[in-house]
Amino acid sequence: RAEAAREKQVVGDLRSEVATLCGERDRLKEALAEVEASSRELETRFGQVSAEAAASKAAKAALEAELSEARKTLSEQEAALSTAQQRLDEIASMPLDVAIAKERDKQVHLERSLEEARAAKRRLEEQLRETS
Repeated sequence: RAEAAREKQVVGDLRSEVATLCGERDRLKEALAEVEASSRELETRFGQVSAEAAASKAAKAALEAELSEARKTLSEQEAALSTAQQRLDEIASMPLDVAIAKERDKQVHLERSLEEARAAKRRLEEQLRETS
């Protein structure tokens, strides 16, 4: 009887220990699930942050290219303005009749160049029609 009571006690103790271990296992499973969920959330957020960083980098590069183009355009405009100012100063220093004559000569030259360009265009168009 004493041995049966002792076996019952040992079985009871073992069942209690098993129940405790099962409870601990369940708590660890829950903790692991929470850690895995947090890990997935962090991976998702990292992906979003990486995408945002890439987009930001691309936007910065586009803005830098636009700024560079704007600087180039500004430089070209400043050069054209300087040339125009020099031309204006040159014209202002000439007698009026000389300045007018020079401008007429330039205009005649430009008109001839325009006519030559138009004639060349017509010739090319004719050649294109003939070849097609």
